[in-house]
Amino acid sequence: MVAIDFVLHKVEAALKELPPGLQDHIERARVLARLFAGAHSVNVAKADLAAAAHDLARAYDDAKQFAEAGRLGIAPNAVERETPLLLHGPIAAEYLRQEMGCVDADVLEAVCWHTTCRVGMGMLGQVVFLADKVEPHKVARRPFLERVRDLAPNDPSGAIALYLTDELERLLREGFLLHPIAVEARNHFVVQSRKR
Repeated sequence: MVAIDFVLHKVEAALKELPPGLQDHIERARVLARLFAGAHSVNVAKADLAAAAHDLARAYDDAKQFAEAGRLGIAPNAVERETPLLLHGPIAAEYLRQEMGCVDADVLEAVCWHTTCRVGMGMLGQVVFLADKVEPHKVARRPFLERVRDLAPNDPSGAIALYLTDELERLLREGFLLHPIAVEARNHFVVQSRKR
């Protein structure tokens, strides 16, 4: 089994090749992922690794998203074919697994689904999802996210439900397609938050 720090060392080397603004976003998300991990009894080293790796493929253009998906054995669904950027999480997860030796299922899940979330996602995945969505620069651009950020340490299900409800409404208003996994995740986390 490959150690988390060994994989993190490889990820950090790859991060240096990303655009500076994306590197900055990833660092801000890592800070929050570690913070939220501590609040939810999640392994902080795993949260840091997943947050570090989550956007490794974010800077790819559409053609490269498709090329990397094909190379790594990822078959895009109909929505991903129309919105290739949605592939960057699955690509990063497969890159982490196939090329960096990460075998931790929770880390791979967190990286893969950090854009859409998914039904039944573990707490590590929830922590990384929220850290990505409420890092300070995103909150500054969309003050609504303050509510999501404030819920995250105590009620991650409620925070995810609130975020996905708002995000899916925005995508509908702007004429974008909705990823079916995000819609299922929204419904799942709404139900979970009501059970609290």
